[in-house]
Amino acid sequence: MIPLTANEIRHVYALTRRIDHPRGHVRRWSDWRRHQARARYCHYKRRIRAAQTSSMRIKTTPQPLLL
Repeated sequence: MIPLTANEIRHVYALTRRIDHPRGHVRRWSDWRRHQARARYCHYKRRIRAAQTSSMRIKTTPQPLLL
């Protein structure tokens, strides 16, 4: 799980003080934000890994045909 940021702490605190948001809304918002961060991390990791493996492939020049 990613650590709480100062901005998220402020946001959650401000939301808990408001009357118009149900209590569960704040928790769902925080969970969604964390899910998005985890998804972004995995996406970047997968793209970097794919780029590294494609650049590591052996590039050979075609050999001329001998007749």
